[in-house]
Amino acid sequence: MRRNQAIELLRLLAVFGVLAFHAPVPGSDIAYAGLAAFVVLSPLVDVQYNWERRRTPRLLAKTLLLPWAVWFCIYAALRVAEGRSVFRASRNLVSAIFEGPAPHLWFLPFIFVALVSLSQLKGRISQPVALLVAGILAVLSLMTVGFWRAWDLTPPWGRWVHATPMVFVGITLGLASRVPKAYLVLLPVLSAVAFVGTANVPGVSVPYVLGVALVLLANWLGPRLPARFDVEGLSRCVMGVYLVHVAWFTICWPLLVRFGYPAVVAAYLVALAGVYLVRKYLPALRVVL
Repeated sequence: MRRNQAIELLRLLAVFGVLAFHAPVPGSDIAYAGLAAFVVLSPLVDVQYNWERRRTPRLLAKTLLLPWAVWFCIYAALRVAEGRSVFRASRNLVSAIFEGPAPHLWFLPFIFVALVSLSQLKGRISQPVALLVAGILAVLSLMTVGFWRAWDLTPPWGRWVHATPMVFVGITLGLASRVPKAYLVLLPVLSAVAFVGTANVPGVSVPYVLGVALVLLANWLGPRLPARFDVEGLSRCVMGVYLVHVAWFTICWPLLVRFGYPAVVAAYLVALAGVYLVRKYLPALRVVL
C-alpha cells in the first residue's frame, strides 16, 4: 500500500523542527511543533493503516530500541571523550538511562512503550471502543494541562507526560476514518486541542495546536497529491537525521550561532544527504539509521 506522501513530507518538516528547537535560534515553540507532529503521527499511522497488523514487541524493539541503544553508546562515548559524565543531570540511574546521554534520545523508549501498548490493545478491543477510550483520555489530558504541566518530574518523565496527550490525539485521528460517526469523538478532541491553544501554556499551546493542525492538513492533502509525487526515499532518512543531529550540531555549532536559520537549514540538508548516502551505499547500517 502506497504511503500518504503528505504525511511523509510532514515527517521531513517535523524533523527539521526538532533540529531548529535544539539550535540557538528563536521560535522554539513553533519548532517544537515538529516533535508534537512526530508523536501524533506514530499512533495515527499505526491504527489508520495497520489496525489488523499487530507489531510484536520484538519487531518494535528492532525498529526503535536497537538504534536507541547504538546511539546511546555513541553519545555516551562522545561525552566521555569531552571529559563529561556519561549521564546528564537525572536524579537516579533508571531516569538517567531513559533520558540518555543526549537530549533527544528519550523519545525512542517513549514511543516504543506507546506503540507496544497500542499493539497489545488492538487485538483485545474493537475500533469503536478504542476510539472512544482514546478520545476520552485525549480530552482529559488536554483539559488538565495546567495541572500536570506544573509537576516537577525527574527527566525524562516530564517529557513522557508532556507527549502522552498527543499519543491519544493520534489514535483518535487515525481511527476517525475507520469508525462510523467518529465526529462525535473527534469534535470534542479537537475542541480540547483548541482550548489548549487559548490557554497560553508555554511549551504546550503553540506546539500542540500547530502540530495537530499540520497532521490534519497532511492527512487531508495526501490523497489529493498527484501519483508522481513521492518523497519516501527521503522520508526513510528521518529517523537517521533525528539520531545524528545532536552530534552534527556539536561540529557546526559556531556556524549555527553566527548565521542562525540559514545555517540550520544547511545543517539539516547536509545531515539528510549524509544519511541518505549511508543508507544507499551501506545498507547494513539502515537498521540504526
